[in-house]
Amino acid sequence: MQISTIAVPQPAVENFSNVDRLGSVMTPAQAFLSYTRIEDEYFDGNITALRKLLELGVRVVTGDQTFKIFQDVKGIQLGQQWGKQIADSISFANFLIPILTPCFFGSDPCRDEFNKFVEHERTLGRDDLILPVYFITVPSLEKADLRSADPLAMEISKRQRYDWREWSELPINDPSVRKAVRGLSQQIAQVLQRTDDVVFRGRHTASAERLKDDRVDRHF
Repeated sequence: MQISTIAVPQPAVENFSNVDRLGSVMTPAQAFLSYTRIEDEYFDGNITALRKLLELGVRVVTGDQTFKIFQDVKGIQLGQQWGKQIADSISFANFLIPILTPCFFGSDPCRDEFNKFVEHERTLGRDDLILPVYFITVPSLEKADLRSADPLAMEISKRQRYDWREWSELPINDPSVRKAVRGLSQQIAQVLQRTDDVVFRGRHTASAERLKDDRVDRHF
C-alpha cells in the first residue's frame, strides 16, 4: 500500500543568533554585536568567529548555557522590518559590544545602533552596559581634535575599551586569542552579574511595595 505524504510548509527563519538551527525561537540574546560586515569579510570571518567563541567563553565562565550574542549577519539594508528587528534586539539586550574600526565610525547603521543603546542604557539608569572592542586603530579615538568633533568618539572615549588590535589578524584558535577571549568573557560575566543584581533589587523593592499595599488594604 502506497502512502502519500503532504509537504507541510515550514516558517521562514531569519538568520539570528538567537534562533537555533531547527528553527525554534529561543530566549532573546543578552548581548548585541555592532559591527560592519566588510571588515568581517576582510578578516576572513574573524569577527563572526570571535562572537561565537565569546558566546562559548561566557557560557563556560558563568555556567549559563542560554547566553547568546545577537549578530546581524544579513545586513540592516533589508528594509524597515529588519530595522525593527534590530531595534527590538537592542531593547532586549543587556549590553552592547561595538567592534570599533574606521568603518564602524563611517557606518550610519552602526552609529544608529550605538545611539539607540545609549538611550536604552540611560532608561535603565546605567552607564556600564557598552563594552567596546577596539579592533582597528581609529584616528578620531587617537587624536584630540578629531575626537572633539565627533560625538560618537567623545561618548566612546568616556568608556573603558577592550583593546583587541594585537589579536585582530590572528586565527581564532591561536592560544593568545583564546586567553584574551577568556578575559573578555570574565568582564562580560561581571556586567551580567551587576545587571542581575539590579533586576533582583528591583524585584525585591516591587515585592516589598506590594506587601506594604496589601497591609494597608487589610488595615482599612
